[in-house]
Amino acid sequence: MPILVRAAGREDVSALVRLRIANAERHVRLDPAVYRVPGVEAVRGHFEEVLSTGSRTLVLVAEVMGEVVGMVELVLPADPPDHQILAPCRAAEVHTVVLDGHRCEGMGSVRPC
Repeated sequence: MPILVRAAGREDVSALVRLRIANAERHVRLDPAVYRVPGVEAVRGHFEEVLSTGSRTLVLVAEVMGEVVGMVELVLPADPPDHQILAPCRAAEVHTVVLDGHRCEGMGSVRPC
């Protein structure tokens, strides 16, 4: 099946919420002392803000046959303020999600598992 990777848009918010909640539920099953399931409205608010502002976050979605089944969220840290001694560096937090039924199809790698 062909996989289309594209920038997420505001029309993808519901799919992004579904992906984030599915990912959280999976992680809670692994270790409920470390992970939690965030509130749906908090997740929706996050993605609505990220996709409507010039934030330092890039969200890409992966589609299979028109359905969003995966995402990657790249969060760039803020550069240190001018008064600090740290030099700016290029780094990012990377958050990935692929729905259970679509894992090992090559979405998050160069080749399938």
